[in-house]
Amino acid sequence: MLCRRPSAKILLESPYFPNTVKSSYLFLAPLQLVAKDETRLRYAANLAKHGALREMGAFATEMCTTYCLPLIVNAVSDTEAEWAYMLLKEFMKCLTVQAVKTLILPTIQKILQASCKIDFVNFV
Repeated sequence: MLCRRPSAKILLESPYFPNTVKSSYLFLAPLQLVAKDETRLRYAANLAKHGALREMGAFATEMCTTYCLPLIVNAVSDTEAEWAYMLLKEFMKCLTVQAVKTLILPTIQKILQASCKIDFVNFV
């Protein structure tokens, strides 16, 4: 008898996975299919803007944050910076204070340090 590997849908519907895992998967899975970071950032920002992070809750949002933060730090164009700002703002609304301190603040510091380096290079 052949045993087939269960699909992600069947696993997520099983009682062994809490809603936080299911909602994180549903938020992150489409991002894996998109090739460009710019498109991933836009997609995540739009989902966040429409309340996806709020609906997921703080714990599931924290699980998704670690995947999305590199997209925010690597934003290049002005449009990407707007999406990054929107996503950061939604993360700060939905995460716990401790999660904001440990995840979001270091990201903001990286962005500020990178912008200072760019300004210094342009100044010289």
